[in-house]
Parts: sequence; structure tokens; C-alpha cells
Amino acid sequence: MEMHFARSELYEAASVLTQLGTNHLRLGSPVLAREHWLRAVRLLTELSHPYADEVRAKLAALVAGPA
Repeated sequence: MEMHFARSELYEAASVLTQLGTNHLRLGSPVLAREHWLRAVRLLTELSHPYADEVRAKLAALVAGPA
């Protein structure tokens, strides 16, 4: 992932962060999932990328807890 930051490939870095967040949530680490998703949404927002809304939805669902 650091390679993406170094080469200014922000979308790719955000994609990796999003997947890491998803993996952490599946493994029972919601705190780590939240950290990765927050970093991803910051990058995607900076890029004005529409995928930022999907990551925000993941964060909102995490805050809301299980249905």
C-alpha cells in the first residue's frame, strides 16, 4: 500500500484500505476496520470519487451496529 502512496496512486491506495477494512471487520476487528475505512474515505473524497459514498455507508453501518 505504501507503494501506492509513494507513486501518488491515491485511488489504488484507497481501494487497498477499503479491502483491509472489510477484512478486519470479517475477522472481528471493527476498530481496525473503521481506521482503514476512514483513511480510504479521506482519499476518495480528495479525489471526488463516487466510491467515497460506499465507504461512508460502510462506516455508517459500523456505527449503527448489527441490524
